[in-house]
Amino acid sequence: ENIFNGNEEVREVLAFAAALKSGRSKEDQKRLVDATLSFLGLERVATQRVGNTVVRGISGGQKRRLVIGRALVTNASLAFCDEPTSGLSSTDAEALMLGIREVAKACRVTFLIVIHQPRVEVFELFDEVILLAQGRCLYNDPRSQMEAYFSALGFPLPPYVNPAEFYMELTAHDATVEQLATAYASRAETGVSSRPEAAASGALLEDAQRQQREELAEEVDGADAADEEERGEHLVEENEEDETPSSRRESTAASLAGMHALVTALHDDPRSMHPLPGFFGRFMILTRRNLTLAWRDRNVVFMVACNALLVAMLASVLFFNVYQEKAIMYHLSVFFLVSLSLASIPAVNMAMYLEKKVSYLYEASDGFYTAGPYLLSEMTTGFLMLLGATLLVFVVVFPCCAFPFSKFGMVFLLFILFLLVVDAVMQLAAAMCATFIMASTFAGGWLALTSVVNGYNANPKSMPAWLTWLVYLSPFYYLMDGVAIVLCWENQDLFGTPEKAAKYGYTSCEELLKAYGFAGTLGGSSLTPPQWLWSVDVPVLCLMTVGMKTFACFYQAYCVRLRR
Repeated sequence: ENIFNGNEEVREVLAFAAALKSGRSKEDQKRLVDATLSFLGLERVATQRVGNTVVRGISGGQKRRLVIGRALVTNASLAFCDEPTSGLSSTDAEALMLGIREVAKACRVTFLIVIHQPRVEVFELFDEVILLAQGRCLYNDPRSQMEAYFSALGFPLPPYVNPAEFYMELTAHDATVEQLATAYASRAETGVSSRPEAAASGALLEDAQRQQREELAEEVDGADAADEEERGEHLVEENEEDETPSSRRESTAASLAGMHALVTALHDDPRSMHPLPGFFGRFMILTRRNLTLAWRDRNVVFMVACNALLVAMLASVLFFNVYQEKAIMYHLSVFFLVSLSLASIPAVNMAMYLEKKVSYLYEASDGFYTAGPYLLSEMTTGFLMLLGATLLVFVVVFPCCAFPFSKFGMVFLLFILFLLVVDAVMQLAAAMCATFIMASTFAGGWLALTSVVNGYNANPKSMPAWLTWLVYLSPFYYLMDGVAIVLCWENQDLFGTPEKAAKYGYTSCEELLKAYGFAGTLGGSSLTPPQWLWSVDVPVLCLMTVGMKTFACFYQAYCVRLRR
């Protein structure tokens, strides 16, 4: 029940599943979703959010029914249900199990249900029963044969006792569990079915064991008598508070009506079958859901915008009119400090990747989609957030620092490529690490290392020769290299006269690039700075992003496993 996003609405959960796996038209999908909501008694909370620890949502019992509904709308042939009646009233529990039985028969769906001590009416709805204790199987055959089977082993069902409670009570005694498990194992080894005559011929009952069973039956009878007396004392009060006859009839009638609608929607062939969505179709469905959820979680978007605006205002105040009044090293300082500040924004995406990781594992294991469209949709959503934050920063910084707007487009592109690399590292950390602490430690260590060897403070000219290779692993270096080329190449505002050289610190762009080891000057490259920009800086940033995103995709697809 904790696999859903808290900001997702109940109807949207089923509509999302139907869109990916039902193979039906939109009209049939809507009809199927409506019928499922009615059958599960969720139509009154259809527009309510699922909820989590922060967002108030539906109850735990309703979440479990929502899991069942997701299996129904996807035409599943096998559905696992863990205590679907937990948290429900006795009437609703019986109606739900009756509906599941009818759906199973009409639509050929096998339901494997884990349930503890159900009512007699609910227990009698099951076709097959598996009784487990201490990791061993005690019974695995039709429910109708249980009484005869256990009677043949010396455990007759006492009169007026709930069969489920009696058989569960047998599992509370180690000696009884050992005897029943041994009897079942011997029957399984010989290939004999759980028939009364087979059980009787294979079970050798000793006097001590018979006495133990008699004592057990007495304990069960005594406990049932006490429970019956206690129930009798409070029967009127419970009925008055919880279930009046009229409410019981209304609940049962509503559930049966929903059951018939669901059986019709599932059993009838839709008017036109549609192929399941391909890669692009799944990507679009996932992206639409991500954008919807991101918009509902507007507090995160607001905080990112405030963070970006704060960075922009701080840089503008510290370096106001720097382009016209200060040396070039201060020009580069603006963009280096902005890059450090903006690099923290992808950490928000990392938290989102980790939060959605459990949902991905469940949905991918159920065949809704693969890692490719999922990670691509997550990257698209994260990219839009980075795009907005970066645009907000540069709209403020460029005019306040007096940078020419003719340089805006290329500098903006370099920063977007740089932030995509950082986002790829955050996504890789989320894929490889199980907790936020581990992921933040991994990503923080990488960010600290690469920000030190950034090409501005520590560059190929200032570092020891045997450590120069570290610079070329840092996306900060390619960012600062590209920014220096864009700002200074053939810029008559900065070079050309002795006065400008004295004011800005360099006589030419070539001198500046050589001082920092930019544009391949350290290795004697024959490429011009613009050629170096498009042949090295931009492609390397793109390759870093694609490489780490691809590795994250494969790792999450093939190395991360769901622990159910």
